[in-house]
Amino acid sequence: MDKNEIEKIITQLRNNSTVKKSKQILADIQNIDSRLNEDVFKLAVVGEFSSGKSTFINAIIGMDLLSHSTEETTATLTYITNVNAKDDRINTCKVNYRSGKSIILKDLSCLSDYTTAQSENNVAAEISSVEIYVNFINSDYPIMIIDTPGLNGVADDHREITLEEIKKVHACIYVLPLKGISKTDIDFIYIIQQYQNKIIFLQNFKDALNAYEGETPEGKIEQIEDILKKELYDNGIKLDIEKPICLSALMALVSKDKRIERLYSDSPLLSDEERKLLYDNSGFIDFEYTLIKMIESGEYKKTIISSSLRALEQIVSELIKELTDETAEMKVLMQTDSKNKQNYILQNRIDNYKEKMSSEKKRLENFVLARKSDEFSLCKAFVKDSIDDIIDRIYADVDDALNQYEDIKSFSSRHSKMEIGEYYADKCNKEIKNLKNNLDSTIREVLQRIYTLSILQAKKYTSKKVKSNQKQIEISFSDPNIGKIDLDFNSEKQKIQKKQNELSYNRIELKNIKNNKDDNENKLKDLEKIKNREDERHGLEARNIENSINALGSRPLRRVWYTSETRTKTVYRGGIGFLDWLCGPKTETETYSKEHNNDDEIRNWDRENANLIDLKMNENEKHKNLQRENTRKIESLKRIKAVNAAQTEKIEKEIHRLSKEIQEDKNGLAFLENNAKRELLNNAKKELKELIEKKCSDSCDLLIDYLSKMFENNIPKIIDLTLDFYDKVIASKIEMLNEFIEGNEKELFTKYNSNDKDLKELNLILQKITK
Repeated sequence: MDKNEIEKIITQLRNNSTVKKSKQILADIQNIDSRLNEDVFKLAVVGEFSSGKSTFINAIIGMDLLSHSTEETTATLTYITNVNAKDDRINTCKVNYRSGKSIILKDLSCLSDYTTAQSENNVAAEISSVEIYVNFINSDYPIMIIDTPGLNGVADDHREITLEEIKKVHACIYVLPLKGISKTDIDFIYIIQQYQNKIIFLQNFKDALNAYEGETPEGKIEQIEDILKKELYDNGIKLDIEKPICLSALMALVSKDKRIERLYSDSPLLSDEERKLLYDNSGFIDFEYTLIKMIESGEYKKTIISSSLRALEQIVSELIKELTDETAEMKVLMQTDSKNKQNYILQNRIDNYKEKMSSEKKRLENFVLARKSDEFSLCKAFVKDSIDDIIDRIYADVDDALNQYEDIKSFSSRHSKMEIGEYYADKCNKEIKNLKNNLDSTIREVLQRIYTLSILQAKKYTSKKVKSNQKQIEISFSDPNIGKIDLDFNSEKQKIQKKQNELSYNRIELKNIKNNKDDNENKLKDLEKIKNREDERHGLEARNIENSINALGSRPLRRVWYTSETRTKTVYRGGIGFLDWLCGPKTETETYSKEHNNDDEIRNWDRENANLIDLKMNENEKHKNLQRENTRKIESLKRIKAVNAAQTEKIEKEIHRLSKEIQEDKNGLAFLENNAKRELLNNAKKELKELIEKKCSDSCDLLIDYLSKMFENNIPKIIDLTLDFYDKVIASKIEMLNEFIEGNEKELFTKYNSNDKDLKELNLILQKITK
């Protein structure tokens, strides 16, 4: 069936005389007409408050925008619209007040002020909706994700808000908690299926599945499919349901939003590669693929058509049932011969209604009480499990914060100047306060659920908000008594210090000896070099002298030889010497034989030879003296070296002994100190944990008592509301019968014909819808 054919059916319905009389039916038909012609594909996210649906929506957006605590948070409608990356509205949000006023928020971090039931803005009373504009899927097609308060919310009119919104969307995303699909979920699905044909089931908390206990994604999906088959398909309810998807909204969100540094508070910091691995393992891609496939394949268009037909089928079926029952009543009356007999039949039926009222109201009351007993047990278990979780979390925090004794001393400086007792008292108070808020939400949810199930077929009803004037549970701790144990160990420390002083002195001595050793080694090397150089010099000098001696040769033999020589001599003339005076004496030349020898050569040789021998002797003596001195010095240094070696060995042994003893003493001292500190630390942690457990256990008792009082105070109200609704339904039926008694046959005939005509029209319309 196409859109034009559905429009024709809608027109036929609007013209039906019975439909015209009901403003609610006309409004529902208008909703169907509107969603049929919208160019935005709308999906409502539904699920219990603990199913993680806000975390799931945050994962779709890729940013941690909406609160995702375990408290019931969404107190108004939140619309997340997929827009083009170039759209001016991207990464902004619009807050719409019931007064008609709107404000634009350009900082998405402020969004929590408008989407939590506990916010200071009183959103449930003042704000009608919040619109968020982001690009969250690989498509420019306008897709809208709607976060609803739920069918079991805290704020007034939550259920009405959700039901009205479900009537307007094209499909539902049903987010399931870790426990999987429950009886409550089936009850909700029965309501949803009246208006929707397409439901995508998501099993959240994949990361919390316990593989050691056999929990697997495949097992969870199979469990959901089995329950849906048993509770829905086998009972004739047919829905267009995709294969359930098991995912972790938390893993997907953390993989996308880098502002979140860790997967869990006690997890290590995440790298980009680890974030990618988180996304791959989250299972979120299966959901995104399902959504993209619906858009790209055009399947969403069929979903829009089928959801419209589903809603129309529900409206028409209910009308047919009502008209059929009413027409059957009138037909019986019309077949009766007289007015008196008609009145008799009608009065019998009135009496029959009145007669059954007592027993039926008793059964209704028993139904409410039975549900109360079951739900109270579940709530009580919820409180105990939550208290155990709080204790485990705080114990883990204590163990993490107090790993060593020094952590006790530095605790205050690391925790905003708060002492240990003060800090953990505050932490417990916050945890208990959150649990109290969670319990309030759970109680309201449970009471609303009991009431909803009691009047599941109601068209309109008013749920009363459960008010609580209970005082907040406050606890306080004194600082743990960590005891008085001596941590000085002065005598042990003095003993170690004395040995350390000895060790330092020996090390200085050893250093000096090693320095002297190095100096002596250098001197030895220098002397060896001097000795070697002297040997080289002496060898060279000796060779030079020997060469000179060899060059001098043997001593020359004495030789004598004669030569003929001439010589002049002065001769005086004699007399008075006048001529000699006047002319000078006269000279005469004579030849004579002169004797020669080599005595000078021999003397020179002897002198040279003697010099060389003296030089050789002196050189040998000099060399001998020098080498003797060098040898003396070398031997002296070697003796010093031997002494130093002995001293070094002795000091090194002493250093080794002292070092070993000091280390042993230190180990002993550390053992004593660590034992003492460990004893102090363990005592402090033990006392602190005992205080935590006691106060949490006391709080558990108070909360269970509070839970009991809330049930005792409100179950009678639910019984009264349920019975009041029952009374009104019966009164309406009796009123209709009385109208027949007071009317005449013509009026009865006219009404019968009108109903019969409308009934035939509606049956024809239903045939068109379901063909």
